[in-house]
Parts: sequence; C-alpha cells; structure tokens
Amino acid sequence: MKNNLLEKTIEETKKLIEIPSFEDCTQIQKYLEERLDFIKFEKQPVGKVVNSNPQYNLVSISKDKPFMINTHVDTVPPMTMENPFTPIIKDNKIYGRGAADTKGLIASLIVAIEIFKEENPDKEIPVSLAFTVDEENHTALGSEKLLEIIDPVETILVLEPTYGIICDKQMGTYEFELEVEVESMHASEFEKTHNPAKITFKLLEEIENQLNRPVNIINIESGWDYYAVPEKSYLLAEVKLFENEKKEDIE
Repeated sequence: MKNNLLEKTIEETKKLIEIPSFEDCTQIQKYLEERLDFIKFEKQPVGKVVNSNPQYNLVSISKDKPFMINTHVDTVPPMTMENPFTPIIKDNKIYGRGAADTKGLIASLIVAIEIFKEENPDKEIPVSLAFTVDEENHTALGSEKLLEIIDPVETILVLEPTYGIICDKQMGTYEFELEVEVESMHASEFEKTHNPAKITFKLLEEIENQLNRPVNIINIESGWDYYAVPEKSYLLAEVKLFENEKKEDIE
C-alpha cells in the first residue's frame, strides 16, 4: 500500500512538472479542474492577463467546510535550469521546475483526495480547497484575492516546502522601496558628485545595522548608457519579520 501511494505521488508529480506554470497558469488550473472533476470548483479572477489568458484562482469554498487546504500552482521561471519541464529522478529525488515548490505537494494532495473519494464514494470532500496563482511574483494577486472570499473559513493549511515539518507559526516579510536621486555629472568628474548606487548600498548597510538583520535585495536599478554619473538608483528589498513582531516595529 505504502509503495503504491508513493508510486502514484511520483507519477502525479511528474505530470505536474511537465505543465509550465511560471507565468501562465491556465493550463495547470484546467488540468486540476479536470483531474478533480468530482469537486465543484469556481474560477476567481485575479485581475491579471498572461498570453491573452485571464489568470484565476481555482476554489471550492463552503461554509460547511471551515477547514481549507491552500497552495499556489505557479513556479519561479526556468532561469538557468536545463530541461525544467522534463522531470528526472536521481538519487531518490525528483528534479524539475516546481518539484518541491509546490507540485510535489499538489500531487500528494491529489492522491490523498482520490483515496478519500475511493473509500467514501457517496461523500463530498470534507475540506475547502484553493489553488492560487501569482504567488511567485511581487504582486501575489492570487492570495490577495483569496482573502476576499474566505469568510466561511476558520483554519487554513497552506502547503509549502517546509522540509516535512508542520509549522504553526510563520515569519512574514516587510517589503520596501528605496529611491536615491542626485545631480548628474560627466563621468570624467565623477568625484564632484555622489553616485546614487553607492549611496543606496550605504543606506542598506545602515538599515541592516539598525534592524540587526540582513536585507534581501529583490531588484536594483541604476546607471545608464551615457558616460555620466547616473541621476537615480532604485531598490526593491525586504526584511523578515519575526514572531510577535509588527511592521510598525520595522518602520
């Protein structure tokens, strides 16, 4: 029985990896809706269009099912990963884009739901479900929209790669932007002004020292194609919020 469940989960994980979902999640949402066709899902638009396809959360929420299982279906882009959508097994591990975050978890959920349905063919799935999109982007529109419709829900189990540990507490992050603007000069006299990128890095160091924690740089932009000191520098960054800490403590 145990080996059979493992084999089913592995095969399901492979199928999910083969479906690209780093930008457009339409295909994987359609797959999940058809795969779990005994569940009545609704499509919740999130206000984003990719490849002419409106993106949406796939949800099944009922006031009679106050416990929800939620996970996101999108992944980070392939980036430098070779053959990201061709799953391979090596040293008892599955490799492919999204294998851990979170297609292996979705596969486990599918197998668990099917087992319940096989053993209880006349019963509905006893939990609410939500497959959200846009989690791996800065906007996180899927989660934001989901909050608008979860009044009937009392408890949510969020599937994320936590190394097999059930986490009942979560650290948050505080995201912030930093813009520096200076007077530009010809680069032959760069010492007569300040470089906005250097100022930005100095400010980052001060922030880390004051908060006593590292800053994660998400995006930084500066410089231009001219032989001159750039006028501006832009930074998008984040710091972690620890247990019982509020964003006001950071601000």
